[in-house]
Amino acid sequence: MKKTALLFNVFLIAGLVFGVSAKAVFAGPHLSLSPSSGNYNVGQEFDVIVNLDPGGEEISGADGKGSYDSTRLELVSVTESSSLAFPDDPNSLEGVRGCDINEGEIGRFSFTCMSSNHLDPGSSGGQLVVFKFKAKAIGTATVKFDCTQGLTTDSGITRNDPVGDVIVCGENVNGAYVIEAGSDTSPTNTPDSDSSDGTTETEEGDGELLQTGGVGATVGLILFGFVSVASAVFLKFL
Repeated sequence: MKKTALLFNVFLIAGLVFGVSAKAVFAGPHLSLSPSSGNYNVGQEFDVIVNLDPGGEEISGADGKGSYDSTRLELVSVTESSSLAFPDDPNSLEGVRGCDINEGEIGRFSFTCMSSNHLDPGSSGGQLVVFKFKAKAIGTATVKFDCTQGLTTDSGITRNDPVGDVIVCGENVNGAYVIEAGSDTSPTNTPDSDSSDGTTETEEGDGELLQTGGVGATVGLILFGFVSVASAVFLKFL
């Protein structure tokens, strides 16, 4: 009986781990910032790349709308990445491949990137635009996408066929950057995994928690704890 219970426990835990891993592998289409965190000194400049993950869909365009903490960050520039996610099609007659960038409002950003060939859009994902920020005040500065599931007027990812907005807002990876007093030390970035199996939360000045990942790992850990306790109780009475 004890062996049966042990085997049951092992297979159940393996199933939970596989489920969390599968969620990371099959994450829905989303946008992410890289790096999503880091430590910088006042006066230093640093780049943050916006990445597109198509989640297996055939994507023809992506919109990014959001905000950054203008009290702690200065947006020096927003430029189209030299490694744009959408491939360039020299035979396309549309000539629309690229990114339309709007950075006129302080504290806000907006861009639209699209493929040059809507009949055969790129779907491998990759970079969209590059933000260059300058740290200007001590504290934790956030950069986040505006995204409401089902709303088409904020950040979105356009599937080609059938046409539709397929972004999964809960998978978006926002950013939180610690600004420190100036020194001679170099800035340090926290490596990104850009996966939905981890959740990072940073408390903003207004008390809101900034979601920077999926909830798969959290759910998996809760289930793991529940199974472990239940198994211990079950084995006790064998």
